[in-house]
Amino acid sequence: MRFARAALVLGFLALASAPEVRRAGAERRLWQAHAALDLLAKGEPGGPDPKPVLAWIGESAGACARDLPGDPRPPMLAASARMLDRDASGALADLRHAFAGGERADVDFQAGRAFVSLRDMRRGQTALLRAAWISPVLLADLPEAPRAVLEREVEVLADRLRNGQLSAPPPAPEWP
Repeated sequence: MRFARAALVLGFLALASAPEVRRAGAERRLWQAHAALDLLAKGEPGGPDPKPVLAWIGESAGACARDLPGDPRPPMLAASARMLDRDASGALADLRHAFAGGERADVDFQAGRAFVSLRDMRRGQTALLRAAWISPVLLADLPEAPRAVLEREVEVLADRLRNGQLSAPPPAPEWP
C-alpha cells in the first residue's frame, strides 16, 4: 500500500513539474540564442557566417515561444535577429506578436527602429516617442541627433503634463 501511494505521489509530482521542465529548457535556449545574437551584434571580424546563426536564433526563438506562451522575449529576440539580417518587415511581424501580450517600452522602441528602417518616419517617430515617454533610458541606444530630438519632445510633454495641459500620453504605434 505504501509503495502504491508513493508511486502515485511521484507520478503526480512528475506530471505537475513537466511544464516547469519545459519552461526551464526554454529559458536556457533563450539565453543561448540571446548570447549568440550579442556576439553577432558586436560584429567581430572573422566570426562565423551570420546567416545560419541568425536562422538558428529565429528557430530557437520560435521554439521558446511555444514553451513560454505570452512571454514577449522570444518574439523580441526573433525581431532583433531579423533586424540584424536587415529584414525590418519580418521584425515588425515578430514585434506585433510581442505587443499582443501587452505594451512594453522595449517593443515600442524596436518597432520604432524597424519603421525607420522601412522609411516610415511617421510611425517610427510615434513608436520611439512612446518608448521614450515610458522608459527614457532606452534612448541611450540611439545616435545623438535623434536622441536629442526625442529628449526635447519628452521634456515638452512632461511640462504639459505638469501644467495640466496633457490629457493622454503619446499614442502607441499603429501596426500595419
